[in-house]
Amino acid sequence: MPPLTVGANVCSFTAVDIERGNTQKGVNQEIIRFLTANHIKPSSAFDLPCGDGPFLRNLTKVFKNIKIKGQDLMATPTKDIEKFFNRAGSDDWRFLGNEKVDLITCISGVMAFDNLTDYFQKAQNHLNSGGHLVVTNDNLFTVRDRISLLLFGRFKRFVSLYKPNEGNWNVVLPQAIWKLYRNNNFKVIKIQYCSLYVEDLIFLPLAVILYPIQFLYLMSQKSEMTMKERYQLFPFQVMLCRHYIFYGQKNK
Repeated sequence: MPPLTVGANVCSFTAVDIERGNTQKGVNQEIIRFLTANHIKPSSAFDLPCGDGPFLRNLTKVFKNIKIKGQDLMATPTKDIEKFFNRAGSDDWRFLGNEKVDLITCISGVMAFDNLTDYFQKAQNHLNSGGHLVVTNDNLFTVRDRISLLLFGRFKRFVSLYKPNEGNWNVVLPQAIWKLYRNNNFKVIKIQYCSLYVEDLIFLPLAVILYPIQFLYLMSQKSEMTMKERYQLFPFQVMLCRHYIFYGQKNK
């Protein structure tokens, strides 16, 4: 990733400055790139769940004087994030009180908790008008995952037998995320598939064969979604990329 343009309240940075954190490669970098490329300069942000705080730290590297808060039920924050951190689950937003922020992020988190409708409703309530909600998750529609499901009855990212304290257990599909955005007064600005690994290219020939069948099926279905929206939700990259990012904006 080349250095990004420096603007008001935005610091110069390169790919090496952005921590990967506990997510797929390139996810945090792509979110930062989207924000800066679209001249989105949040003055406040809430990351839930935030892990030990890598994305919050990324925000402070890029946006001057940004006010950050993070929350997680299990992780222990690093020393520099402790004073901005609250230990609680995804259903408890008391840490924000009556405060509203410009940006709320949920990075690789939806697979670790339930009641996503409640999460989106609370995000809507705690965002400023025109604020942004970014949600990312592992893509389970890759050829790799489809083969794993066919042969072993499991998606590659999820084990077949959950332990009582299993961290990643909630299988969430991108069309469900789309529905949650639309049903909670958010505009979906962009859906991005990313995190393509070199070893995934071995599945490219099969992806080329399978995708036209999927595409024709999607276009033939009765739905209120436009053809453009359907393609946005399921582009060719869905066959290979391991992660997806939803960028949404609270309707003004």
